[in-house]
Amino acid sequence: EMNTRLQVEHPVTESTTGLDMVKLQLLVAQDGHLPPEPPATYGHSIELRLNAEDPGNGFAPAPGLIERFRNLVGPGIRVDTGVAEGDSVPSEFDSMIAKIIGTGRTRQEALARLQRALRESVVVIRGGATNKSFLLELIGRPEVQNNRVDIGWMDRLAAAGEHISGRHGDIALLQAAIQSYESELAIERTQFYLSAVRGRPEVSSDAGRNVELRHRGEAYKFRVQRMGPNEYRIQADGAAVNATFERLGEFEYWLTAGGQRYRVVSIHEGLTYRVEVDGVAHRIDRDDGGIVRSPSPAVVVAIQVEAGQRVTAGETLVVLEAMKMETHLKAPFAGTVRQVMTIPHVQVGTGAALLQIDADSEETQETATGRVAFAKTKAGAGEEPAETRLLRNLEQLRQLMLGFDIDQAETKRLLAELSLHRHTPAVSPEVWRSESEILSIFVDICSLFSRAPLVSLGMEGEAPSAESSLFQYLRMLDTKGEGLPTAFLDALKTALAHYGVTSLDRTEQLEDSLLWLYKSHQRLGQQIAPIRSVMERRLDHVETLAPLADDEFRTLLDRMAFVTRDLYPAIGDLAREIRYRYFDQRRIDKSRQQAYAMVEDCLVRLSGEADAAARLECMRALVDCPYQLVGLFSPRFKEASPGLRQL
Repeated sequence: EMNTRLQVEHPVTESTTGLDMVKLQLLVAQDGHLPPEPPATYGHSIELRLNAEDPGNGFAPAPGLIERFRNLVGPGIRVDTGVAEGDSVPSEFDSMIAKIIGTGRTRQEALARLQRALRESVVVIRGGATNKSFLLELIGRPEVQNNRVDIGWMDRLAAAGEHISGRHGDIALLQAAIQSYESELAIERTQFYLSAVRGRPEVSSDAGRNVELRHRGEAYKFRVQRMGPNEYRIQADGAAVNATFERLGEFEYWLTAGGQRYRVVSIHEGLTYRVEVDGVAHRIDRDDGGIVRSPSPAVVVAIQVEAGQRVTAGETLVVLEAMKMETHLKAPFAGTVRQVMTIPHVQVGTGAALLQIDADSEETQETATGRVAFAKTKAGAGEEPAETRLLRNLEQLRQLMLGFDIDQAETKRLLAELSLHRHTPAVSPEVWRSESEILSIFVDICSLFSRAPLVSLGMEGEAPSAESSLFQYLRMLDTKGEGLPTAFLDALKTALAHYGVTSLDRTEQLEDSLLWLYKSHQRLGQQIAPIRSVMERRLDHVETLAPLADDEFRTLLDRMAFVTRDLYPAIGDLAREIRYRYFDQRRIDKSRQQAYAMVEDCLVRLSGEADAAARLECMRALVDCPYQLVGLFSPRFKEASPGLRQL
């Protein structure tokens, strides 16, 4: 083929020769002449075309708005592109986003540079998709690495379904499950503050949420619980997976599960999640009752089924067209078409509902074929030292105090675990601090819901309660509590400090923390038994743990006795007993010992030849002694001196 324009592959020529093809083209246009001999080539150069297309949907065009476009540049890497963040990939024209060229001394070096460039690049298209994951998988295959491919190799690979990687499917599902949980939590947070404006805040009593997802034709049911600020527990297919979820930006995350950390790029569009885990892309859909949706903006060419028709898995339902390419949407499972929700020759957007299928009863019974397994990230405690196990359980108890999703079953397990440690005192300062923090959280949150008038306000008439001040504050977050009692604001800041909040400036962290704080109060009844368990353990081991008790602990006990005096008097009584055993009893015993020593001294002086003034002083001291003296007098009756007998 001969033409006057530069070929798409001209960067490869430039990279291996050092030429500037555009400059040479302008030279020729100015009636210049090219050198008689072509330049020598060196090294290897490979070009990849990053397109807005969906390899999982027959490489159909998947245009949309470019939300994030970050390329890795470095030695041997060249990126040619004509788009940037905020641009849209049109559905009418070429879907190419960029050309990525890797150059190295050898083929392996060029491929290695391309792999690193793709892995570190971030491309997010709202309403569409890219072939980045496909390219990364492609250049990592042995056939490409060893240059053993032919022109039919790609077609054979696609026909066998091996052009799309299924790696990290479990992590992608966990990511989608957590994001689904967070989406529902955001709705609850909005409803919480709306109810606060109406005068009475309301929160859900459920400890966790159920999430149903579909991935490559398989349905999954998850139970997601938030166990801490960034910690989650996800139950699926009999496996309990503990995961840590860290947000790096609008679309980027770190997800840690099974002891391994994964780099995740994820975008949520309606009921669809496009999740990329360490460069491997997955599409995951919320299971919303068999609704089949458009994967990208397109025109409905034909609808090949009608309401009431039976369909089999894989049967074509709807034909779409985008960029002059047809896409056949197939039935994800066998069933009956309940309703058709579109008509031919109309434009539909990404996620638009096209029709709904009622699955056959046997289709709802999942099989293991093709399913993602979660066993490798299944949580297991294993053997661990007793103190380590105690600290781990205390950390979960701390999350319960903060209002996170510790359900009744988990609370019972924690109580059983704590009972094993009740008669085995742990004198570790770390254990003492963990227990004290749990008690502090309990007291600090309870104090915000006290209905007793706040004291020391210098106000005439009846002072407001902490609870009424909290309700008022929740209606006026933007004011930072202006006009509310200082005593309440100090108590609020103390409670919020347990969530890592350091100011009353309105932030997402503050809004989340107040929601969890309110949930904690709602779960107060669930917290009482664990709190008693911690307090009773301290009461059982006074002699061992007394050296760790300080003034801060004494103040904590006084506050606990005060805030629980009405609703939970048993906790208040326990707090007073612990205070007596750790502090008051020692002080009283010391005072008694000093008094008895003084009595002994007086008795010795009275049994001798003391003068009248000394005798009178001793007599007064004995009369003023607040303790019983019979035990000191009776042993001296037989051998008492005349002076002592006179006493």
